[in-house]
Formats: sequence, structure tokens, C-alpha cells
Amino acid sequence: MNILEYIDIELKWKSNIPKFKFKIKEEKKITTEFPLKCMYKNKRISKTGESYYTHYLGEIVGKEIYKQRKKLFSLYSLIPFYIKNFDGYKEKLLVYLNTLQNIELWKTDEYVKKTMGARDYSYENHGKKVSEFYKNPENSEFIHNIMNAPNRVSKISKAAKNMWNNAKTNNSNLFYKMINSSKNKNFELNGYKLNSIEYLVGKILNDFDIKWEHNKLFNFKISCYLPDFYVESKKIIIECYGDFWHANPKFFGNDGYTHKNRTVKQVREYDYKKKLTFEENGYTYLYFWEDDIINTLDKIKEQINEYNTK
Repeated sequence: MNILEYIDIELKWKSNIPKFKFKIKEEKKITTEFPLKCMYKNKRISKTGESYYTHYLGEIVGKEIYKQRKKLFSLYSLIPFYIKNFDGYKEKLLVYLNTLQNIELWKTDEYVKKTMGARDYSYENHGKKVSEFYKNPENSEFIHNIMNAPNRVSKISKAAKNMWNNAKTNNSNLFYKMINSSKNKNFELNGYKLNSIEYLVGKILNDFDIKWEHNKLFNFKISCYLPDFYVESKKIIIECYGDFWHANPKFFGNDGYTHKNRTVKQVREYDYKKKLTFEENGYTYLYFWEDDIINTLDKIKEQINEYNTK
């Protein structure tokens, strides 16, 4: 699929700098009007976004043309492409390309200022403009509505869940890297730093007015543990089992590895030993899987309430 079948590339010069403009060929458009929600003050937005191309050219063609358009974003890519496919301004573009590739010239403030022209991205220029834009309540509300539009939030949420579930199921090494790269203790409750699933369970305990401790040290004869929640009044231990870290059977079989070269079997044996140790010492041991906390929180709430009222 050739981008030039669908896109016209116009070249104009401004302050001796080439300016390229991409325009979808009218005869290739399957949709004539751009949706109203993508307009602001009678101006179109996100003309370089994927949605712009898929809207006019359809899902399959639009995505492919967008990918090709994205590859030509840099002048280093676009100028050779234009020279190869068009006759006009060939010599002038070659001179400019050679200048553009002269790294030594770009190290001088005078040349950079001359070449960049009015494109000043300092705070005094660009930063203040952005700041002034957001100070306008109308502009701020408009951007807020776009960023928090239900369809957009739902799409991002769905994509994130698919990404994590795919890593859980098909690539445990990747999933381990993803977890390590994220700061997952992003929630605070009762003075404790918690991850997202701990926070949800902690909220339930608070809703039932249950007093709890987080990561209280239990030192037994041959082992010690730091459970997620300890309810002293009922001698209840509550653990939030991450699907990856504890090898949820829904996503992991009986073989293979999870993290740090620990086999699924080793992980499950350790968790069973911990549960047994607490129960042998007179504690009620409850554990909830991450997938259940996220998707069936009401059932977990019922279970906690059931044990709390015994």
C-alpha cells in the first residue's frame, strides 16, 4: 500500500525552511465530514492522529497510511522521500538536507536560532502560552472532557487489561518486568502505603469498621511472615494474592516459572505452608485473588463480613 495513492504532500518554503503538508486525497475518502466532537472553535484537532486517518480511509487502510505517515515525521526521513518521488525543489532540498545533517552547525546557537525560526520552546515563549491556555476555564474544561470521555477511558482501560492478561498468560518474564517497572504502592489508607488490590480490601475493612494492621510481623519457630492484613480482634489473616506473584491457577498451569526462577510448584507450596502455619497457630487465614478482587469485589465483601460477624 503506497502512501502516495492516498495522500498529497505539499511543499512550501518559509524563511528558507521546507514546510510539508499532508492532505488526504478527496477521491480516496470514504467519509466526507469530520465528526463534530473532533472540532473546537471551528478548528479540527489531531490531524496527525490515527483516528483522523481511520475516519476518512477506514480502519484497515487508515491504520496503514497512518503508520507510513508516522515514519515520515522527521525531516531526515521526509526530505529524501520527497526528493525520490517528486521533481520540484530537488537541488534546494539537497542543499538543505546536507545542512541539516551537518552536526557541527547545529552546535552553534546562532545557526539553531536561525534555522528554528520562531519555534521557541522555552518556558518564556511556549510554556507561558500553554499556561495561559489552561488558565482559561473554557479551554481547561474542554481538554478535561476530552481526556476523561467515557469512550476514551474505557478504551484505555480495556487495552491495559488485555496487555496485562496477555503477559500473565503468554509471557511471564515480560510480566515480571512490567511489575518491576511500576511503582505499585500508589495508595494510602490508615497511614499505610498499599497497592491497588490491598487498597480495595482495606476499604472494605474500614467500611465494616474493622480495625486492622498492615504487614505485622509474625515470627514462628521456623519461619516469619508479614501478611497484608491482620485483624487482631478476630485473629484473622487476610492476604491479597497477586495473580502473577502467587501463580493464579486461572492464568498459570502446574508447570513452568513465575518470577526470579521460582517454579509455580514452589510458589504454591510456600503459600500453602504459610496458610497451614497460621491455621496451626489458631488464626483464620483468608486469601483473595487479584482477579477476583477486581471483578467480584461484592462477593469478597460478603465473605469478609461473614467471618467478621462470627
